[in-house]
Amino acid sequence: MPVFGMFDDGGDLVETSFLMQGLLAARQYFHGANEKEQSLYRRISQLWETVEWDWYRQTPNSDFLYWHWSPRWAWQIHHPLIGFNEVMITYLLAMASPTHAVPADLYYTGWAGQSQNALNYRAGWSGTTDGDQYGNGHTYYGIKLDVGVGTAGLFSSPIIRRSASTRTVCTTVTHPLTSTTTAISRSSIAHTRLLIPSTSRVMARTPGG
Repeated sequence: MPVFGMFDDGGDLVETSFLMQGLLAARQYFHGANEKEQSLYRRISQLWETVEWDWYRQTPNSDFLYWHWSPRWAWQIHHPLIGFNEVMITYLLAMASPTHAVPADLYYTGWAGQSQNALNYRAGWSGTTDGDQYGNGHTYYGIKLDVGVGTAGLFSSPIIRRSASTRTVCTTVTHPLTSTTTAISRSSIAHTRLLIPSTSRVMARTPGG
């Protein structure tokens, strides 16, 4: 089942979590005594409290959060959120929600899950069993990878660059016509699929998206 395509016309929990982490960071900054900042603080709080994280378990007993829900196709894509990848923030925000929280145990059953479903998922998109149990411990390009799969999988061929204070994971993308290769950092990837707060389940797209 493709993750994105015809069935991807509804709520997208992962992209919503990227939006919410930015809004919550802004809320901490714009917390002054003037009315404009107070109004912004209240609006962000309302958005934060409206997102129905627990809805994306599909059932109350689910061990995972799921990426998509569609008012037309329901849970057709049925893509569980399993790490190690970019969706950790989704579990953290879902557990921290003041109104629609999920149990903290989902961090271990979902994100760092050890079920056969989780092992198959990691090995399936990476093409290797290195890191299929979340932990890794192998060395790549001279750098030990404590967690995560051994090949790039979702992010093509990774190049890990380490400076004195930061580590940046990049993706190399080869143009299909010119064969030129470009390095793109994860931070440059624009996320456009967001939940509409009034319904908390329906996805809005940016113009032209």
